[in-house]
Amino acid sequence: MVGIVLALLSSDRTATAKEPIDQLLANRLGTISTFAEPVFANGLLTGCSVNFNTLVRDFTYEAGTFAKVEGSFNLMTAKDSLGVLLKIVVHDFDPKTYHLVPSKPVAALFVSGNATSLPFLIRSLETDAPGTIVAVYDAEKTYPMLVQGLSAGTVTVAFARAVGGMDMQVPVDVTVEDTDDNGNKKRSNKAARSFLECSQDLIEIEMDRLKAE
Repeated sequence: MVGIVLALLSSDRTATAKEPIDQLLANRLGTISTFAEPVFANGLLTGCSVNFNTLVRDFTYEAGTFAKVEGSFNLMTAKDSLGVLLKIVVHDFDPKTYHLVPSKPVAALFVSGNATSLPFLIRSLETDAPGTIVAVYDAEKTYPMLVQGLSAGTVTVAFARAVGGMDMQVPVDVTVEDTDDNGNKKRSNKAARSFLECSQDLIEIEMDRLKAE
C-alpha cells in the first residue's frame, strides 16, 4: 500500500494529484494485515504474538490526517510470570508530501467495552525505535480482554499523543490476513486461532514450571 503511494509521488505532483492519493488511502482504511507467530528463546517457547498493520485517519488530534498504525500484542514469559506486551508504532502521512513521519505515542492500551487495560499497566519499556511505544500489562487481568477481542474478531488498541490527552482507538480486525492493491481483504481465522493455540501451550509450560519449583 505504501509502495503504491510512493510510486504516485515519484512523478511531478500537481495540486490536483492530491485527490487520487487521498482516495487511494481512503480505500484502504482499516486493518491492512494481521499474522500470528510464536516467539522462541534458546529453543524454548517464550511468547505468542499477533502483528498488525492498519491505516487510520486521526480526527482526535488532527483534522483527519492519515496515519499508519502498526505493532503487535503479545503474551510473553517474564522472570517469574506471564505478561501481556503491547507495541504500537505510529507514522503520520505528511499532508503535503505524503512522507511517513514518526510520531511516538505517550501511552498504549487495550480497550474492552467500556473499560481499558490502563489500571493493569506494569511499566513502559524504553525504546529508540521511531514512533514506537511498548507497554507491559498484568497478564491475569489483561489476557481475558485479548481472548474476548479475538473471539469477537476485533482487538481494539488505543494510544495517546499527549500526556492527559484523549485516547485514539484503533480496532484491529484479526480476520484480515492481507489486503490487495484494490483494497480487497483476504480473510481467515488463522491469526486468532494460532495465537490462542500458542497461548495455551505457553500457559501450560508456565504452569509446569511453577509446579516444578
